[in-house]
Amino acid sequence: MTRVVKIAKTGFDAYTTGDENLSFSSELASHSIYTSTTVTKTSPATSVTYNHNLGYVPKVWVFISLSDGGGAYYRRIPQNTTGDRMDYYITTSSVVISTDSTATLSFRVLIFTRSPNP
Repeated sequence: MTRVVKIAKTGFDAYTTGDENLSFSSELASHSIYTSTTVTKTSPATSVTYNHNLGYVPKVWVFISLSDGGGAYYRRIPQNTTGDRMDYYITTSSVVISTDSTATLSFRVLIFTRSPNP
C-alpha cells in the first residue's frame, strides 16, 4: 500500500481539496530542503536577519516557536499572534524576519533548494 502525505492550505481539507489548494503533497514534485536553522530575535529588537548568501531568492518558510500548556509547537508566519504582526522578506543574500514585538522570539527558517539534491 502506497502512503501519501498531504498538507492543505488554511481553510481547505487535505482529503477532499484539489492539488492547487495544497501546501505539500508527496505525490507532487517539491523542492529539497537546503538548510533548516533556528534564528533568535533578542529583546528589544523588532527584526532579525539570517544570511544565506545563495545569490538568488530561494523559496523560504519561516515558523515561530510557541508554547502552551500542552508543550512547544511551531506556527508558520506571516501571522498575527496576540496582536503582534509578524512577517518576513527574502533577498538574494538574506531572510529578514520582522515583528511588532520587542520580546525575545525564536524562529525556525527552512530554505529550499532549486536542485533535487543539495
